Amino acid sequence: YEKAATQLARENNPLVFAKVDCTRNKELCDSVQVQGFPTVKLFFHQRMHEYMGPRRAAGIVSYMKKIMTGLTVIVDTAENLATYTQKPPVMVGFFDSIDSQESLEFERASLIEDAVEFTFVHVVNASLVEGLGQKVNTVVMYRQGGGQATYSGEFDGNEIARFAAGHAHPYFMNAARSWDRLIVERKVKHIVLVAADVANAEEWQPLRQVFTKLAEEYAVKDTGFVFVNHAMLTQEALYSKQQYSFAVKLGHSGEFYPAVLVMHPEDERVFVVPEETEMTEDSMRDYIEGVRNGSIKGKPKSAEEPENNDGPVKVVVGTTFDDLVIDNDNDVLVKFYAPWCGHCKDLIPIYEEVAARFANEEEVVIAEFDSTENDQARVTIKGFPTIYLFPADHKDEPIKFEGDRTAEAFDDFLYQHATCVLRTSTPLLQTLFYCSNLLSYRRSLLTLSLSTSNLAGKVRPQREAPLAHPTLPDEL
Repeated sequence: YEKAATQLARENNPLVFAKVDCTRNKELCDSVQVQGFPTVKLFFHQRMHEYMGPRRAAGIVSYMKKIMTGLTVIVDTAENLATYTQKPPVMVGFFDSIDSQESLEFERASLIEDAVEFTFVHVVNASLVEGLGQKVNTVVMYRQGGGQATYSGEFDGNEIARFAAGHAHPYFMNAARSWDRLIVERKVKHIVLVAADVANAEEWQPLRQVFTKLAEEYAVKDTGFVFVNHAMLTQEALYSKQQYSFAVKLGHSGEFYPAVLVMHPEDERVFVVPEETEMTEDSMRDYIEGVRNGSIKGKPKSAEEPENNDGPVKVVVGTTFDDLVIDNDNDVLVKFYAPWCGHCKDLIPIYEEVAARFANEEEVVIAEFDSTENDQARVTIKGFPTIYLFPADHKDEPIKFEGDRTAEAFDDFLYQHATCVLRTSTPLLQTLFYCSNLLSYRRSLLTLSLSTSNLAGKVRPQREAPLAHPTLPDEL
């Protein structure tokens, strides 16, 4: 809060930041309905509003700049209104009073993060509203690219803001222009991507018409629509375009076009509409709804299984992920990588060294997963390389490796988090550390052995370790 205030003050922004200690000013805080801490309120136009923006310094600055440039305005002539509607996108509300409940909800919508970038205009002159051919308590979005969309829902600020975000821009756009906006601003859960020869009008125009209608239908739902020229589905083209960073996960075979893919950015699942599916409004709507409600499960993208997988680093593909990583009693360390990633290439010899060190540990598997050729839904990968340990006794709680990329750091990580306590070359310790069925005792046994023999931090596979203390019971 202080960082944001300092930065805006340096920029000579007229916004005033203030703070109140409610333990010393209870009456004041009660008067503005403070119910928890911290609470942030905005005061402008002689009204109090809830702060609904980010809570980190950079986010506060960005949000408040938008607030200061896009505050709701009041117009009283058709000419004044035209100065705003000629610069879309802009939201216009037609009311009989600036203090009506509908007008207040409209103003509240302008402060919600989804809609804070848009200008909200109040028309509160009843005769002007009538002269413009509108009805009182009507909200209209003047859309970028032309056209209007009229809000028909309940007067709720959140719903009005969602309507603004969904209808402000063209419904069906090239992915290069709208991908980030859909994910970052609209926060959609699904993206429908159409790949076709957009230069072929005979093929493209019917598709464009179908998907534009669907995109308008889903404008206030959690689904966005984009298109690319089918040539952009080649891996080489995708790697050279950062805006398609997620599209490297595409599961399309490249054997047929036009193609439709329904993607789930959060967990990186991709559903390819079967080639034989007719591309009509009804059939596409049915498929999209099937993905949204979970009735269509989709097929994971997968490379071919390797014929020989006997090396120290096991190769995992989409179709073998559950079998090799999840559905077993092993601790499995998985490196998620991309072949073109420089850091991934640097890690190869180190990772192979780690795998060689643990080659004799039957309960520990060192594996790798090419995320550009395969899909999995267990963890979200946002960069390469990313490494997770899937412990034997809680596969649903993978542990992310965030240490230095050295063999020693991987050693320490595995010794700290592996479910099966690792063995060494010393016979007594092999017996002590062996992963027996007495799972409930394994950690206490390890703690006892480490504390009495001062082995903490010294036990490593394939290395000489100190003998256990002679006072340990023979059973151990």
